[in-house]
Amino acid sequence: MKRDLLAAALVAALGVAAFATSLGNGFAYDDQRIVAGNVMVQQPSGVFRLWFSDYWGPGQVGPALYRPVTVFTYWLNRHLLGAEPWHFHMVNVLLHGAVTALLFVVARGLGLGLIAALVAAGLFATHAVHTEAVANVVGRAEMLAACGVLGAFALHLRDYALAGWPRRRGLLIATLCLAAGVASKEVAAAGIVILPLWDIVSGRLRPAEGEDWFGAIQRKTLETYALPAAAVAGVLLVRTLVLSGRQGVEMPPEVLEGILSVDNPLAAATLLQREATAFAVLGEVLSLLVWPAPLSPDYSRDAIPLVEDLSLSALWPPLILVASGVLAWRTRARHPAAAGAFLLFLVPWFVVSNLVVTTGTILAERTLYLPSAGFCLALAAATEALLARPPGPARPPGAARVAGFALAGLAALAAAAHGVWAARQSRNWKDEGALWKHAVEAQPRSSRALSFRGKQVLERDSDPKAARPLLETAVDLAPGLVITYEHLGECYRQLGMLPELESLARRARERFSSPTDTLVTVPFLEGLAAEMAGRKADAIERYRRAVIGRPILESAAQRLAGLLTATGDLEGARKFLEEYRRASPGNAQALLHMGLTALKGGDRAGAEASFRAALAADPGLALASEQIGLLRANEGNFRESAEWFEKARAAVPGYPQAWWNLASSLERLGETDRLLRLLAEAEKRFPEAPDPDVRRGVFALRTDDVDGAIRRFEAALVKDPKSADAHVNLVFVYTQKRPDPARAAAHARAALEAKPDHEQAAALRGLAGSR
Repeated sequence: MKRDLLAAALVAALGVAAFATSLGNGFAYDDQRIVAGNVMVQQPSGVFRLWFSDYWGPGQVGPALYRPVTVFTYWLNRHLLGAEPWHFHMVNVLLHGAVTALLFVVARGLGLGLIAALVAAGLFATHAVHTEAVANVVGRAEMLAACGVLGAFALHLRDYALAGWPRRRGLLIATLCLAAGVASKEVAAAGIVILPLWDIVSGRLRPAEGEDWFGAIQRKTLETYALPAAAVAGVLLVRTLVLSGRQGVEMPPEVLEGILSVDNPLAAATLLQREATAFAVLGEVLSLLVWPAPLSPDYSRDAIPLVEDLSLSALWPPLILVASGVLAWRTRARHPAAAGAFLLFLVPWFVVSNLVVTTGTILAERTLYLPSAGFCLALAAATEALLARPPGPARPPGAARVAGFALAGLAALAAAAHGVWAARQSRNWKDEGALWKHAVEAQPRSSRALSFRGKQVLERDSDPKAARPLLETAVDLAPGLVITYEHLGECYRQLGMLPELESLARRARERFSSPTDTLVTVPFLEGLAAEMAGRKADAIERYRRAVIGRPILESAAQRLAGLLTATGDLEGARKFLEEYRRASPGNAQALLHMGLTALKGGDRAGAEASFRAALAADPGLALASEQIGLLRANEGNFRESAEWFEKARAAVPGYPQAWWNLASSLERLGETDRLLRLLAEAEKRFPEAPDPDVRRGVFALRTDDVDGAIRRFEAALVKDPKSADAHVNLVFVYTQKRPDPARAAAHARAALEAKPDHEQAAALRGLAGSR
């Protein structure tokens, strides 16, 4: 017993070590909405609301899901440890260690020896296919569901005998495990199927003396299955009641259909296509379980193309599955662990296989978490069978044991390789930028990956030129994914491509026709076009329609708030943002724009409070950090302003203004060495930006290197002939350092042309008029 406890602790520690690199990750993908931006997680009162709300929280768009136990663990994280991402990841890693220990207990309960059980649990502990489940906070639902199923199965294997307690107490604990598992994720309902199937396969469900089969089933049901089944049914009933009264944000049917066709193309496929593709996906699943490379956070259309017929590519995976099932059945008496392994793989996989009912995705690596337990057990059972196989005429003594030890050694090497790979892959979930860059590299035909990567390049890297081909390809691959139109429209706006934007709006209107006019993408795109054309009133009306159609459409809300503020309607902007925030509670962008509006109205304290609230909702919101830095700089507190600008730069390295603001603060602080290092790094990151040359020129002037300053300012003008700062500094050079009235006047005129409202406009006009 002590040896088993030590071994369980060892494999748990191995699981923790394999994914410890994820502790440095932030919130990525669905973490942003379900964890960081979920008001039920953020607010203390959410502990009561979450049991009667859907998974996504108030005002969020998402499939109908009910996972209160998972959300409750997020609430505990938030209110016991704080809002920082690292401890959310820490709980995930520890949970993975706990699941690994439970799998070891199940392996021993199935009759596997110590070495084979260590093979199963060790391989599961480090298997890199678990990266998405462990390294992404929302993957916690998979681990909680696995805890429920494996915990109940481990007790079932021991006939609910637990530490000398009465059997009914063990049965009650198993029931609670299953109920909590189903309330964490629906796949845990597979446990209520695994228990009786195991009893049939193992022979535990058989008539007693003088009893027929009907009586045996009735007795076993009353003794064992009735209580767990009733608990699972109760959770599913509550789920139905809660989701029937769901008050999420409604979207037009064609939009929902378009999203589903991207996430799971099988939803609109023919029966033959669905079955053939589902079998082909099984092949992908088996390949990932054997060696998980490449891993991908997204398998949306067209990462996995539809299979049109039952060809060999579609038939070999189910043939392997059937052969494995036959082998497990025929050897169930000698090797019961093989039968248990088959059930642990088959039943959870079948739930998400799309063979009977289509799910929300064609394939997601996180859904392989529980089936992979069966796969690892199967390898361990094979190892055990070879180690225990007796010699025969054609097999010299010890040959089978040598093969068994060889297989165990290979499993150990595989576990080590998986651990190294898992540690590396976990860093791909560090943030949105790293995640979607990796996704496009792994699945270059995945429309959602291209769409979100394009958005990241557009927002995080501030590079609309690089974002354009990604987004255009995504629209071509998945014309039903409305959010890609929104991203591409914003890209065209930043590039000043009005004809392309108008064409995209027409294409969206032809693709999405909504008789109720609640569709949001078309008015948003038309609003962008109207704003670019200078029709501000028309743009405001279009943006309002888009936001009314979908209150969480952040792009339209941002543009609308900005336009209202820019046109001087501060009260209208404030009222709109209050309504927007109520419709989308905890929305960081709404809080950011509330701060900008307050700042425009002169309420600096209110603005800073909104900026800080925005950062609490989204710690990576660079604009909020930058605004607080500007507030500190205006107060003359350049030390603190530099810290805030550094946070903004770290959050969005591709946002150049954060670099220039940081450079200004460092210049005022007199930190020359740090300033020069920053400018050298900026020149590499922004090779076409004039600002590093302008700032180096200013630094050269301060050291009386006039020739060097002139070279820098002229280099800035080569990059951007309309750089007002470069022209103004050359005006200073040609009036104070190297008097040349003609050149000074020329640069003064160029500076005014580039920036008519320059703070030195009066002096520049005086110089520009002179010859």
